[in-house]
Amino acid sequence: MADTTHDKYLENGRFKVDVAGCSSSKYAMACTIDPMKCEIIECTTGDTLDYRRIKPGATSFGTAKVTFHVDAATNNKDLHDWIEAVRKGDKANTRKVITVDLCDRKMNSVRQFHLNDCFPIEFVQSEYTTDTKANEATLTVQIGYVTF
Repeated sequence: MADTTHDKYLENGRFKVDVAGCSSSKYAMACTIDPMKCEIIECTTGDTLDYRRIKPGATSFGTAKVTFHVDAATNNKDLHDWIEAVRKGDKANTRKVITVDLCDRKMNSVRQFHLNDCFPIEFVQSEYTTDTKANEATLTVQIGYVTF
């Protein structure tokens, strides 16, 4: 009988990405998310530095990059449409939620991150060729905030 005690462990490369309203999400090959940074504000009282008080300041969530596989010239059209809506100033379609699921060996979701209010800041697509190399498109978004 196989030992299944390790089936719940996360492994590198086992993830799912869902960009709200984009069917291109199923072609996600890689995803990197910048670390969250919290500003520290010093609010020391008095003249001595022996007794220091600090408090949290503004939090920034950075960017996220998602790389998609392109196997046809039209399978990233929904991402192009999102970029075009932002360029035209369509406020209703500017920001999207990107959900990243970290999965176990059986591809069941173990942990989920919701990247809220994502705003596209860069979209780079390699030239489409028919040779054996994977054709890629990389979407970079500015993250508004993250929920777990």
